[in-house]
Amino acid sequence: MATQTPIDCIQATRAGARLLVCPPKLVRGTENALLKNVLSTVESSGVILDMSSVKAIDAAGVGMLMTLRQVADRSGTTLVLVNPSRRTREILALLKLDGVLLCKDEA
Repeated sequence: MATQTPIDCIQATRAGARLLVCPPKLVRGTENALLKNVLSTVESSGVILDMSSVKAIDAAGVGMLMTLRQVADRSGTTLVLVNPSRRTREILALLKLDGVLLCKDEA
């Protein structure tokens, strides 16, 4: 698997990525709704996903975020997460995904 590099938020904004706010729960049973709502935007313009309201995230939520990242990579757009809680950052770091999904200044 190719090594993915973190995204610079300034570059993502200049590239026309849209800022969207995440729901409070990214857990099994809720992840498909976000995937459905965000997928076309990721494919067309890219997304900066504001994670400030996320209170709960599990493996299904992380998997959905990685699916969105893969779609962005295939589409030549971007997906980055901004304003994650300390707990979300810890989970992403534990899975070694902080450098892949978070902006450089937050990874």
